[in-house]
Amino acid sequence: MQNIDDQIFEHKKTLADIPVQLDSARAELEEKKNILKVVTEEIETLQKQRKDLELEVQGENDHMAKAKTKLPAVKTKRIHSLSLLKSMHQRKSVKN
Repeated sequence: MQNIDDQIFEHKKTLADIPVQLDSARAELEEKKNILKVVTEEIETLQKQRKDLELEVQGENDHMAKAKTKLPAVKTKRIHSLSLLKSMHQRKSVKN
């Protein structure tokens, strides 16, 4: 009979501990949810920053590509201008 009473006591003790364990588990779960929320927000912020930087880099690449396509024309105009200056200088030399 004492053995049965001991078992009943142990089971009641186990049952009494369960609500405390549940409260502790709930608190830990809430803490993990808060951490998850913060980390998720940080990831979203970083992804937005990355996207903004990618757009900025793409804009710079587009700008460089346009500059490269204009470069031959600029070189040609510069060569033409230099040729004109040289020709004008030669004409002045001939006139003098």
